[in-house]
Amino acid sequence: MSVKVLIVEDNADYRELIDFFLKLKGFEVIIATDGLEAIELANSEMPHIILMDLNLPVLDGWEATKIISQNQATANIPIIAVSANCNSDYNNDILKAGAVGCVQKPVDIESLPDLILSYALSEAC
Repeated sequence: MSVKVLIVEDNADYRELIDFFLKLKGFEVIIATDGLEAIELANSEMPHIILMDLNLPVLDGWEATKIISQNQATANIPIIAVSANCNSDYNNDILKAGAVGCVQKPVDIESLPDLILSYALSEAC
């Protein structure tokens, strides 16, 4: 099974690093650079999981997470927030917005595939 990951990130260098690494590990990767594009791609591509930066142009990751998690068609797609501020209060807020967790930036790229698979495969069952 090829796992489809939607990466939502406005920083080109960071986005390209994650994209390259995940493709190298066999993941199918879709890219969005803002929250509005993330919503559109979540609906049209139905990824297995979304890695959502929270500080985005056009529509921030908080609002995009809320919209995706409240839409009946996309509500079962796990969203992992990616932020430099994953403290306990922040984590609670992002869980309330609809994410399943928060990953600290910079992401530990070596553990990212296992993290993605743990959420994507649990949702597929």
